[in-house]
Amino acid sequence: MWFFWLIVALVCIALEFHSAAFVAVFLAVSSVVTLILSILGVPMWAQFVVWVVLSAVLVFTLRPYALRRFRHGHHAHELVEPTPSTMSGRVGIVEVEVSSTGEPGRVRVEGESWKAVTTATSPLKAGTRIVVDKVQSTTLWVLPEDHAEEQ
Repeated sequence: MWFFWLIVALVCIALEFHSAAFVAVFLAVSSVVTLILSILGVPMWAQFVVWVVLSAVLVFTLRPYALRRFRHGHHAHELVEPTPSTMSGRVGIVEVEVSSTGEPGRVRVEGESWKAVTTATSPLKAGTRIVVDKVQSTTLWVLPEDHAEEQ
């Protein structure tokens, strides 16, 4: 059964790289401990109990510290703030009005439809050409093309 725990650990590490939520990393650590127990011949039911308990303890005790350390440390950046990305500067068109009050609309950029918000002072009507300013998760922060050229 040690191979099972190795696969669980590797999957958890891959998930952590994808999400950066500081949960899967602790599940991976628990899997490695359980892998060692499996090699030592501990029964499967006990391995599972140790994995669940150790995972819960690590997540509830170390995750808050990890979040503080990596989101507010010396080299930290706020992971939820919109940031420039490879989408920045790309041109598109408004499909569904993007409100200036923060109500998301839809834009089409390079053939793909995206949820969008704007910091422009007035709503962006359907058909308006836009430029991507920043990205937050799967939401684009856009400006009207003529306004973006002024900046």
